[in-house]
This record gives sequence, C-alpha cells and structure tokens, in this order.
Amino acid sequence: MSCQGCTSSCAKNTVQQPIRWEFDLGKLFRLLAILSLIGAYFVGKALNEPGWEQDIQALYPKAQIEKSKQFDQTWSVKDGEQNYWVTLSTQNSYGGPLTLATTVDQDGTIKKLDILAHKDTPAYIQKLRNAAFSRQFESKPADITPVPGKDYDIVSGATLSSNAIMKANVMASHYLAAEQFGKDPVELTEEMDLNLNHGLLALLIALVLINIKLNNKWLKTGITLSSLVVLGFMANQMISVANFSALIMGFVPSLAENPGLWLLLGAVFGGIIVLGRNIYCGNICPFHAVQFLLNKVGNINLPMHPMVRRYGRTLAKVGLWAGLFIGLLTANPTAGAYEPFGMIFSLQGEGLQWYIMPATVIGSFFIANMFCRYLCPAGEALNRLVAIRNSVVYQCKGGKK
Repeated sequence: MSCQGCTSSCAKNTVQQPIRWEFDLGKLFRLLAILSLIGAYFVGKALNEPGWEQDIQALYPKAQIEKSKQFDQTWSVKDGEQNYWVTLSTQNSYGGPLTLATTVDQDGTIKKLDILAHKDTPAYIQKLRNAAFSRQFESKPADITPVPGKDYDIVSGATLSSNAIMKANVMASHYLAAEQFGKDPVELTEEMDLNLNHGLLALLIALVLINIKLNNKWLKTGITLSSLVVLGFMANQMISVANFSALIMGFVPSLAENPGLWLLLGAVFGGIIVLGRNIYCGNICPFHAVQFLLNKVGNINLPMHPMVRRYGRTLAKVGLWAGLFIGLLTANPTAGAYEPFGMIFSLQGEGLQWYIMPATVIGSFFIANMFCRYLCPAGEALNRLVAIRNSVVYQCKGGKK
C-alpha cells in the first residue's frame, strides 16, 4: 500500500471512531461537596453574627445598659444603685475564639467574668466552671497583671481554655483601667512554655522520619506505643476534623499559646509537602495505638467482605464532609468533630462520641484499625492532601515519576 493510501486508511479509521462522553459521578460528588462547604462557610458567618448587647442584657436583666460612645466594645450598666462597666475581649482558645465579658465597678475593681461565646468542647468549659476558675480574678484591681501560680492557678486538663480566659480578662480590664481610670497597667507578656511533652513529641517525629529510611518493624511498634503515652495521656494532643475547620475559619492559635499544635501540624504538613507522605496516621496517632493494642489482645482479624473493602472508606469521606460542614455552618470547629479521642484520653465526650467510642473499642478486638480504616475524617483529610500534593508534583514533572 502506498503512503497516500495508508494515510487515507488511517484517516477513515480515525473518523469512524465514535467520541464517547463519560459521566464521572465521583467528580460530581466532589464538586458538590466543595460547593456545599463554601456555602456553609458564608452562611455560617451570616447566621452567627454576635448580638453582644442582648447577651449583656441577659447578664443584668433588670439593669439599664448603654453602649459606650467613648470606649470600644464597652457598655455602661446601671443596676439599681450600682454602676458598672462591661468590656468584651476575645482570645483564641482550644477550639477557636473565646469572648469574655469583664465587669468592673466604679472603684476600678473586677466584679465578675462571664463567658459570652466560645468554640471549645463544652466539657472543658464546664470543668472550668466547676472549679470556679473565674473567681480567682474577682475583687482584684483592674490594672493587675496576674502571675501564674501566684495570682491564679490553671485548671489541669483545660490549660488552653484557662489561659484564654486569663488573657481576655487582662485585655478587657487593662483597657478600662487605662481609659476610664487613668491607670498605667503593666502589659501582659506572652512567653512560650516549652516542656517535656514538646521535647518527647519532637523526638517521636524525628524517629518517624528516621524509620521512613530504615523501615524497621520494631522501631515502628515502639513509636506507636510511645505515642499512646506522649500524645495521648501526657499531652492530649491529636489531630481531628476540628483542626481543619479551625484552619479554614482562621482560628489559629499563636506559637506561644500552643507550641505543641504548631509542632505537630507543622511536622505533618511538612511531611506531606516535602515527602509526599502522611507521617501521622499509623505512626504517631495515639488512637491508632489504642486500636493496635486492642487488636493484639483480641488476636482476631475477621475477613472483610469485598464490598466493605472497596466501599468502606466512603464512610470516612462522608464523615470528613459532615464534620467540616457542621463546623463551618455553626462557626464552631468542634461542633462537627465526632472522633472519640477525648473519651479515651481525658474521659470527656459528648453526643455521637458516646456511641462511636464503645463501637470502636469492641470492633478493634476483631478488625485491625477499624476506626482508622473506615471512620476517621482527619486521616481522610490528610490522605487527600497527600494525593493532591503527589498529583501536582507528578504533573509538574510532565507525568514522570
């Protein structure tokens, strides 16, 4: 056959091939999920605009309150024969911003503290209330700069919430002391409190990176068991879907406020960007360690149906979307977090966690890494980020590994 005839034949074959359009249901669901999360973010911001004046009126239902024209975020309160100033201040806490109302009387003395809004796990705030934490600041001069251990004591198990309340109170009371009473309070300095927990966490991260090269089974087991003690019981520092909601909404604590979170997230995100690996799941996640031990005790691994192996991970995808959606819609990162981490390590839990925790504990005797494989939204988020990173690198290299 001549070259001209070959070209003509190839052209005919090319024309005759039908062009098929394939509908990708997975891409459609991902697009709808992203659009719904964007919508939840903006709707959540609109629906959760604070009404501080109503909140202050609720604190003093029989009093006359009036927004100050001189002082920002301040109200004057006339309650019978008593006159007060109420000033608001917001600080980052465990789950996001915490807004505190500090009431100062006419003598420049702190009368009381009231939490108007917070994004923390309710159990932590209740722990502070049970310990009467805010009473430590009452009857103190508005210009006082409290010293930990001397002027106030932090409630164990609610350290970040304790510090947020203290800082919010200092900001509000110092503002009034300076503007209303002409005082010159000493500014509160924020110092980074590094401790043994942070050092041990850094060591665990270093061992994970070393074992990526060594791939030693015994070292991996040692890291896993150590994470149970260090991140679980000592630091109570884990990654959950609430962290992703908080990052999206811009609720990021300063390095000095929470160095452990910065160290953990920095190492995990750094591992994704630099190495293209998820160094958290299966390595330093303490909840993985719990399931690992329970499965070793049960010493039973039930065979999973092929349909479960193929579609079971969909539960984690739905859980990730639901956790983010609820967190964004309520403007409360912890509202959508269903992971039972707190119930295991700090005996604090609520809602759906009461059902997921016992189901996970029992299931782990028979199914290895049950929660990690089929239910964990944080693990799904990290794996998605790894897949995106690797896809971008692959495309940048021209489709070559």
